[in-house]
Amino acid sequence: MMGRFRRTLGHIRPQFYRREHEHLSPYFRFKDYRKIWGFGIFVLATAALVPLVAVTIIHYRLIQKSLDSELMLRTERLTSNTRRAVTYLLEERLNALKFTVNEFGYDQLTHPDHLKEILRNLKLGFGGLTDLSVIAHTGIQVAYAGNFFILRATLETERMIQTLSSYKTGEYADIFLINRSGVIQSSSVNYGEVFKRMTLPIPNYSQRTKTLMTTDRQMNAIIVGYAYISTRIVDTPFILMVIKQKAAMTQVWQRLHTNMNWFVSLGFIVILIVITITWTFMVNKLYLADQEKAETMALAEQTNQLASIGQLAAGVAHEINNPLALINETAGYMKDLFVIEERYRNDPELIEHIDTILDSVERCGLITSQLLGFARKFDIKIQKLNLKHVISDVLSFHQKETEYRNINVHVDVPADIPEIETDRGKLQQILVNLVNNAFQAMDNGCRLDIYASNEIPEEVKISISDNGCGMPEENLAKIFQPFFSTKKEGRGTGLGLTITYGLAKKLHGNISVKSKEHEGTTFILSLPVRLKEEISDDEGSSGR
Repeated sequence: MMGRFRRTLGHIRPQFYRREHEHLSPYFRFKDYRKIWGFGIFVLATAALVPLVAVTIIHYRLIQKSLDSELMLRTERLTSNTRRAVTYLLEERLNALKFTVNEFGYDQLTHPDHLKEILRNLKLGFGGLTDLSVIAHTGIQVAYAGNFFILRATLETERMIQTLSSYKTGEYADIFLINRSGVIQSSSVNYGEVFKRMTLPIPNYSQRTKTLMTTDRQMNAIIVGYAYISTRIVDTPFILMVIKQKAAMTQVWQRLHTNMNWFVSLGFIVILIVITITWTFMVNKLYLADQEKAETMALAEQTNQLASIGQLAAGVAHEINNPLALINETAGYMKDLFVIEERYRNDPELIEHIDTILDSVERCGLITSQLLGFARKFDIKIQKLNLKHVISDVLSFHQKETEYRNINVHVDVPADIPEIETDRGKLQQILVNLVNNAFQAMDNGCRLDIYASNEIPEEVKISISDNGCGMPEENLAKIFQPFFSTKKEGRGTGLGLTITYGLAKKLHGNISVKSKEHEGTTFILSLPVRLKEEISDDEGSSGR
């Protein structure tokens, strides 16, 4: 599970952060992949999220405005209904008093027993009255003298409180009366005690019911509805106050808004993750394509260098052959003279030195001949080849390294192996690459075995085995893929075995591999004994 997670993370992680191919940076088309990656994510995120943010904000403000309008409308309606109920209550009691004054004379109203009977009837008929009294125009109760008098009644507070409480729509609403000085006349839950000044400012006078949105002393948002109470008979000193806590009224909407915020935030995160993964994948593809192009450019440069080295080797071989021929002729002539002259004929040391010169010249001639053979490897020529001689020519280039590293090389080419008809240059190139890989995989003192067999009459197999570091089993299926390498950074292009595999196919052969980690590797090259036709495309070579 963890392995799968790491592989998935490897796909979405920016490849250019790994810094594994800095030696190829001169060949990259784009230089600053971090800037491309970051700028792309920024542009895509901006294009995707800015409209979403704008729509979310506009939607939130429209809902907030609609909600505020609805709350104001409901508060105004509640205030108007409560105002009508209070006005009706007051007008009803005023009409009862007016009827009492018009129905009974001054003498009857000033008689205590009769006044008590009137109060009892008013309580039974209307209710809401506590007492009655008659006040003369002088302010005291006196005999009637033709002047006016005042009939005074006290309203029952409980009846008013019940009327106001009946219009409460929840714990968040507070309905009470104040006078025009701001003194509270009925009980208030949050804004002061009865006969104490209200903690809110007194609202401005208005004949109509008004609502406004403001804050209290604790800076809590409130909706205030108010109405100045007046009857058709007379104005009153009362102001009806309806105050609602906005936060309590919008609890459901606030929970919905919180859930929407979570949903939008989750959407933001998902969009950012999708944009990041998608753009990282695209930039990785661009980077890998650029890397492949850079590796191809580096390989082309290396191939050009190898071609130049081949041309230089051919030129050097031609130039060296001329003085070598002169040295060979001169040394042979000197040997003939020394043999002819009797005084030097019996000097074995001198003759030995001359033979050493001739042997060295012959050795140099062989080396230049091999250089010319490799320099002409691009020329297509099918010829009969002695497999043992070809292998010896290839190993001759590793003779010094073999001695220096104390590597034991064992070659077994049975005498009954027939000569094969194939292209010498390509066969040498295949063997050089395979032997090079074996030497690079081995430590000092290891062993290299090269066997040849002819189990099938029309096929020759060459087995190249080493007891070096070997390879994990999972790498065997990818060993011939382009740009796959098991070597350290800078020690291979990952194309050597790919080219070698292609060369084997050109010779109508095949290459297979067996390997165990820490035990060694065996490459088996299968070739036809007679190659009738070869594809003419040229291939270069390089180490794996």
